[in-house]
Parts: sequence; C-alpha cells; structure tokens
Amino acid sequence: MTKEPVSVDPSISVADAERIMESRHLKRLPVCINGKVVGMVVRSDLKNVKPTDANSVSINSVMTRNVIYSYPEDSLLQVLRKMTVNGIGGIPIVTKVGVLIGIVTMSDIYKAYQRYDSQLPDEREK
Repeated sequence: MTKEPVSVDPSISVADAERIMESRHLKRLPVCINGKVVGMVVRSDLKNVKPTDANSVSINSVMTRNVIYSYPEDSLLQVLRKMTVNGIGGIPIVTKVGVLIGIVTMSDIYKAYQRYDSQLPDEREK
C-alpha cells in the first residue's frame, strides 16, 4: 500500500483537484475531513464538470460518498476481492475509526504479485 496518500478536503474546487491529480500522476483522491475518509474522487468524476465551472464547483458535489475501504489487517486477497467485486481500481485503507492510513491500487497488487512470483523457484529448473 502507499502510506500517507495524498488526500483533499471536500471544499476544494474541481480545478484544484485536477491540478493535484495531474501534478502527482494520480487517478484517484481520497476526500477527508480531519483525516477521516468521507468520499473518493476519480478523474472521470471531474470530467463531468464543465471547464468553465471547474473553479466554482467543489469536489464535494462530484465525489463518491459510499466509499469502499479496507483495513490494514485485511489480506491482499480480501482487498483484491473488494476491488474486483466493486469494479474499482483503488481502495483506501483506514483504521477502525475511518482515518486514512494508505491506499492500495491494482498496480500495487500487481507489483506485490511480481515480488512474490520472483521468489518462487523457476519451473524450468526442475
């Protein structure tokens, strides 16, 4: 998981969220109030706002409010299942009280698999 991911306040504008996502090469942003996840915004959410309105519309009005999340003690398989079943490419990792501590993306899962796979004996060597 990526620890201490970039998150934003729900009051920021769509234009500001777009700038953050672009400058940091992010596809999604957790939306937090006092560290607690209250929403999630992805690039397609922002694209639904007219460019002329991007500075005046807050992400509060475009974010997903029913956030699917996982806990640090969840297994990688549990996290992958939640992501797959819900059709999401990233999932915030929160404490039991909802405080954001990380995020896991499909890319993170793929990298973890590659590390695991590289430690297995090569089938050709048998």
